[in-house]
Amino acid sequence: MRRSKKKLNKPEGANLVAGIAWYSSQQWADLIRAVSDPEELESTYEEWQAVIRRSVPDFIDKGMNLVKVPVDVAELISWCKQRSKRIDADAPAQYVVEKLNQRGASSVVSQGVAFSFTKQA
Repeated sequence: MRRSKKKLNKPEGANLVAGIAWYSSQQWADLIRAVSDPEELESTYEEWQAVIRRSVPDFIDKGMNLVKVPVDVAELISWCKQRSKRIDADAPAQYVVEKLNQRGASSVVSQGVAFSFTKQA
């Protein structure tokens, strides 16, 4: 996964929530087959897991609250078609943003990772 090094400014009184598209090994294999640009994703489920394991501590160190958003690839494909979006490596992040927005967050996509601003006590 490619990550942006851009800094995000948090709105005052908000906590940054990083929505992470979450897959089973079968869903990862389905995603690789479904996207138009599989070279933009890790080749295997194990490689994807390794990236997540390396990334999570960085998100936590930056004060982000992480939210796993399970992705069913058949649902993702349907979601993309309904919105006339390409089924590519960026689609899951956009899907995660919408899922987080349905939970009341206002969100920004930053190259494969969904960031949302939510007010939390």
